[in-house]
Amino acid sequence: MKKIIKLSCLLFVSLAIFSCSEDDDQESFSNSITYDGSVFSVEDAYLYDFGSSEGYFVRGFSLEGTLSEDMEIEFSGIFASKGEESFTPGTFKFVNLDEEGDIENYPDMLYGEAYIFTGESELKVVAGDIVISKSGDGYSYAISGVLTLENDEVVTISYDGVFEFYGASESITKTTIKSSKIFKK
Repeated sequence: MKKIIKLSCLLFVSLAIFSCSEDDDQESFSNSITYDGSVFSVEDAYLYDFGSSEGYFVRGFSLEGTLSEDMEIEFSGIFASKGEESFTPGTFKFVNLDEEGDIENYPDMLYGEAYIFTGESELKVVAGDIVISKSGDGYSYAISGVLTLENDEVVTISYDGVFEFYGASESITKTTIKSSKIFKK
């Protein structure tokens, strides 16, 4: 009888230890932008497909959030992943495009133009990695990062959901890519 009780206890403890799911280690997303002590709920997410240029596939991601009727915020950035066939999710490194050298020295996944827009200001992101991952079918992505702005303040972005997709038209692609510092030599 003692063996059965000990065996039952051992089995119970084993199940308790190993029953944790793989999801327990994954980041939870708050679908928010945190800036200047305020947490803004992301209400709209947009994805812009700019196609390929200079050996990279380029997409723009934008998150819009509100705290109240008169307090809004937007995060917007242009991201490039190596390869011209499709966009590859991953960890995107900030590249200071005003100081960075030739495109041959760029990392495989980069962003160099990202901003926070508030009703009062436009602040450039100057440091921090952004992780973008595919989170479902279609245009479902998770995007997160802790970023430093040009005023030395920190902004946190965290979103997991469906992005409203805008494909690249010829005029949008040429205008956006040419005006972007990412591909200027």
